[in-house]
Amino acid sequence: MHRLIADEVLLTDKFDAMVSRVLEHRLEPTGREVAVVGAGPTGLTCAYYLALFGHSVTIYESRPEAGGMLRYALPEYRLPKKVLDKEIELIERLGVKFQFNVSVGEDLGLGELANQHDAVFLSIGTWKEGWVYLAGTELTGVMPALPFLEGVARDEKMPIGEKVVVIGGGNAAIDSARTARRLGADVTIVYRRERKDMPRDSGGDRGGRARGRKAPLSRRSAPHPGRQERPGARDQAVRTKLGEFDTSGRRRPVPTDEVIRIECDSVILAVGEKVDPTSARPRA
Repeated sequence: MHRLIADEVLLTDKFDAMVSRVLEHRLEPTGREVAVVGAGPTGLTCAYYLALFGHSVTIYESRPEAGGMLRYALPEYRLPKKVLDKEIELIERLGVKFQFNVSVGEDLGLGELANQHDAVFLSIGTWKEGWVYLAGTELTGVMPALPFLEGVARDEKMPIGEKVVVIGGGNAAIDSARTARRLGADVTIVYRRERKDMPRDSGGDRGGRARGRKAPLSRRSAPHPGRQERPGARDQAVRTKLGEFDTSGRRRPVPTDEVIRIECDSVILAVGEKVDPTSARPRA
């Protein structure tokens, strides 16, 4: 339903009328002031509803623009930035204020925010990359998925070469693979289980197949502990077999003795993200 509204309203002359209807539901000012740390989807959502309830809201964001992963991780083909900009404009017109290029915990202390506001809401996101601690990950050409996607979103030139291996099976892996394909690279996805076990959004996978951009999948494969090739040579993987079911409801991948080699110029690691515990830390 939200996608339908975005397609039919946000980018048309109906937008202002829609904003007026939303503003009619805003409650009387409460006099309460709330600081929201992080302008990603969680922070924007929180600010939107707080503003509707009549509170005064200021969002503090370390980057120069709002959106978080919506802007800096999701590729343009998945979420056009002009749509995101209209969503943010709606939030601004509700009275939400933004402070950009402010890193809470460094530029501004968390205690300072607490003293200046009635409440502080932390929405710092999961920008800390999971990592594969194996020999070779320190080589040039091995990069995490989020910095790769953010670099492309910023129109930076990403030196990925002609052949790319993406390790992982979630949305970040699929987005990285499809983005690398759009940059002209041949891409192979290495995933330790079967395709049906991949935790990605299947809609994005179908979109890639529909456009003839489906990347080859080396299923039941995992990074090999002995990978120590020179940069730009090849990536080694070990074949896996599926064992007993684990707590995720999927069968656990078990390494075998079969090692495969995939020629590549770069490797993108998309093995999960988590909260960075140093983000928005209290300042002494």
